[in-house]
Amino acid sequence: MRSVADSPSPGRRGFLFGAAGAALALSGCSSGEDGASDGDEKSGDSVRTAQAAAAGFPVTVSGKEGAAKVTSPPERVAACGYLRDTDLALALGAPLVLATKNAVFPSGLAPWQKPASPPVLVGTAAGMPYEKIADVRDQHPELRGKTFTFGAVVGGDVSTIKSADDASAQFFGQLGMMLSPKVTSLPDSATAGRASIAKERLDLLDADVVLLAFDTPQGREEFEAQPLFKELTAVRRQSYIGLDMATAIALGFPSVLSLPYGLDAVVPKPAEAAKRSA
Repeated sequence: MRSVADSPSPGRRGFLFGAAGAALALSGCSSGEDGASDGDEKSGDSVRTAQAAAAGFPVTVSGKEGAAKVTSPPERVAACGYLRDTDLALALGAPLVLATKNAVFPSGLAPWQKPASPPVLVGTAAGMPYEKIADVRDQHPELRGKTFTFGAVVGGDVSTIKSADDASAQFFGQLGMMLSPKVTSLPDSATAGRASIAKERLDLLDADVVLLAFDTPQGREEFEAQPLFKELTAVRRQSYIGLDMATAIALGFPSVLSLPYGLDAVVPKPAEAAKRSA
């Protein structure tokens, strides 16, 4: 349940610095011997640069999701974020083969982005099944105007999305639903766009439709047994929907493949719940 950001995460930034930085920093340190031809000089520079870059590996990069070990210099780099990931990759001399297309510029790249060879440009909305979303919205008018909350229970800790800009909030918004004002005004937790919910304030989750994802079946069973949770209006009228984490990820990270899955797996449930909240 996480929104798509335009800035690189610590993990991605660290990977690019660790993987491409050595090559960029060392690329200008060597020159050909006196009397060598331009071709020989360039060839020698390339060999020395590759050798110098390879000498800096393996590299271990730390990030929010854990540590990743990069065993050798990357041969092909994809800049998946919007604008700044591409800037970073090019600034580090990374071998960029794919980048997000920037619709503001006719070429798809900003004028300051000058790759050695043109990467494949991918639109952020390319292939998204918007027609299917529209069809599902028309098939379920009962969802229009209904409030919802969408959260997760991981290790017993409860969190909820609180920003209408969140990808999962946009998913439900395209179906005509609205994020509950009870959560939009909550302060951010350590993760922007998310709010932590104390166990004694589960009432903040109440809405026309309540969706919660759980990391384990046991965690779900224990949480749903809590008296305060059972007192929620949505729970009493059976407008609460429990989800597994795989389904929640399909909504939180929408893609060409995950959105159809989310539509088929999730929409029938809030549609029935919305009817009960009428």
